[in-house]
Amino acid sequence: MGLGVFLMVYGCYVLLRGESRVLRGNRWLDAAAGALGGITGGLAGFPGAFVTIWCSMRGWDKLRQRATYQPYILAMQLLTIACLQWQAPAQAVVKQDFALVPFALLEPSGASRCFNG
Repeated sequence: MGLGVFLMVYGCYVLLRGESRVLRGNRWLDAAAGALGGITGGLAGFPGAFVTIWCSMRGWDKLRQRATYQPYILAMQLLTIACLQWQAPAQAVVKQDFALVPFALLEPSGASRCFNG
């Protein structure tokens, strides 16, 4: 519930703010955004929230942001599947999850243009 409230408040802030202030990043702040993403990924199944927010705070254009957070989310999801397999190797459901990964990577060529104008 706390994550949902935070995201709602942040979304309202982004809509209502005037001029956006670009922050400079460094390795420690990048790592902190990734760590927060790992925590929220484990707690709420939502690993990309903090990484996405951090990319937008850096002032990057949307293509550079996506080139950063989409591979991060994919890596987090694959790592989660691997950890689930390690925890419960007898469950066939996890093996089926790996079979679906290639299909999740496929994207129709115009789908992102339809949703993003």
